[in-house]
Amino acid sequence: MSKTWINKYSESNENHQAFIEIQNQCPLCGTDVEIEVERDNSLEIQAFKLKEQAFCPKCNTKTRQKEHSWH
Repeated sequence: MSKTWINKYSESNENHQAFIEIQNQCPLCGTDVEIEVERDNSLEIQAFKLKEQAFCPKCNTKTRQKEHSWH
């Protein structure tokens, strides 16, 4: 059973809550997505990156793939 994520600073911000729902739910079936995060094992701090992938366990569909760089 998953918990509903609530940011105490944005509880009354309907746009932010809608954004969180869109990011955390499958656009096809509405199931909560599973998020995997991998880090690049580079020794250079300038090249450090995180790879984020979200997928729906029910539809078996990748819903998001992003790469985040260390600045």
